[in-house]
Amino acid sequence: MLYVEFTHSQNFETFLRCHQHAFAALQGVSHECWYDNLLTAVAEHDGRLVRFQPRFLAFAREYGFYPHACNPGAGWEKGKVEKGGVAYLRSNFWPLRTFTDLTDVNRQVRQWLDEVANVRLHRETRQRPCDRFRPDTLRPLPALAPDDRDTATVLVHKDLRWNFDANHYCAPPRFVGQHLTAKGDASSVTLYDRQGAEIVRYARCWRRGRTLGGERFQKELLQHHPAALRSEAQQRLLKLLQGVCPAETVEAYLRGLADSDRRRKNRTRLRTLAQGPAERLSRPLHQSPGSVRRDVRFHCRSGLAQAHSTVGPSRHFTDRLMLRLQKCEDLLLDLR
Repeated sequence: MLYVEFTHSQNFETFLRCHQHAFAALQGVSHECWYDNLLTAVAEHDGRLVRFQPRFLAFAREYGFYPHACNPGAGWEKGKVEKGGVAYLRSNFWPLRTFTDLTDVNRQVRQWLDEVANVRLHRETRQRPCDRFRPDTLRPLPALAPDDRDTATVLVHKDLRWNFDANHYCAPPRFVGQHLTAKGDASSVTLYDRQGAEIVRYARCWRRGRTLGGERFQKELLQHHPAALRSEAQQRLLKLLQGVCPAETVEAYLRGLADSDRRRKNRTRLRTLAQGPAERLSRPLHQSPGSVRRDVRFHCRSGLAQAHSTVGPSRHFTDRLMLRLQKCEDLLLDLR
């Protein structure tokens, strides 16, 4: 009988989970399992003395099977696993096959095992593998399977994000600042509180640098922190441009600034603020944020100055007002 499972990872937890899935598919545990000295199972091989990984021995003891390590250079000890298993899979399952993701290819290979591989007439035994298989000789599965998921202690940051496997996932705002437990298997990632209760579950993302789940807790975040939707400086800009250009244009421009990866390198103190009408400030809002980064600072200064000054010639402002406008400008340009 063949059992095949494809994975994204070759770490220790994935190795154990594949054992669990294979034992569950075969409805029992074999008395002995042979390994070709992979480092996940075998720590050291000194002649005929074999030292297995302690965690792997604990897993074998939990399921009640005896692990064997093949001697180096003794290919015959592996039986026909290379030619009868791996080579057969490559030549009969892979050719001309397409799939969308890991779940799809595992579904296809299970269907292939049930309909082709395990019901074919074997070339040497002249019997079907499903007929030769004797599940009554296997050991029973343990009543409680061990939890061998990838486990990590994560911190929920102020932006609701916590890091797991090179990706960012989001948690409810009430857990900000807490250290929680995240566990992941091949298909999902689950966050648990300190009492072990499940908080949120995500489909596991195997890409890197992605942020998932932010929209799930946006409403709850705005209930606790209304200022998270729009800062004071942004509200001033919307009020200043009211009637000059559509509010949707201002919103889209601010969102473009927030999504850009350009940060200000130098912060200089404002000394003089040029006066300009609101129509002049609204001109760059209709352009793309990337094309107007160099003159956004000037227009923001002009617009904020217009909001605090009366119509008249250009003037110098007090240090207190300049610092206030500098702070508003920083909030506008450093959106993140």
